[in-house]
Amino acid sequence: MATRGELQAQISALQAEIKQYNEDIQELSDAKTFISEKHQKVTEVYDTMTPYDVTMDMQWLGNLNDTMDSKRDQVSGNMSAFMGKTNKFLGDIDIAIGKLREKIGRCQEAINGLQAQLDALDDEE
Repeated sequence: MATRGELQAQISALQAEIKQYNEDIQELSDAKTFISEKHQKVTEVYDTMTPYDVTMDMQWLGNLNDTMDSKRDQVSGNMSAFMGKTNKFLGDIDIAIGKLREKIGRCQEAINGLQAQLDALDDEE
């Protein structure tokens, strides 16, 4: 059986891990908030840009209009791809936070087990 000092050292190490995991969760949450706010602004621009009609009174403006439509479609496609990748990244942040919370749970279970061993030592004395 481990000594009291060894058990307390293991508990302290696990508490330090939990503290680091919580700091990581906070950092990821802050990053997600920042990215979500920027993503919302891009989405607003995208939503107003894509349906925009560049013709004048629906009249044909020739090659200039074709070029503008082509460039708008290219920008729109790039923005759409960016938004999709951003949404996936935000989902990945949620997954990482979930995994960190699972690690915290496992650390807490280990602490509880170590604390039970400490309690058993107290009962023996």
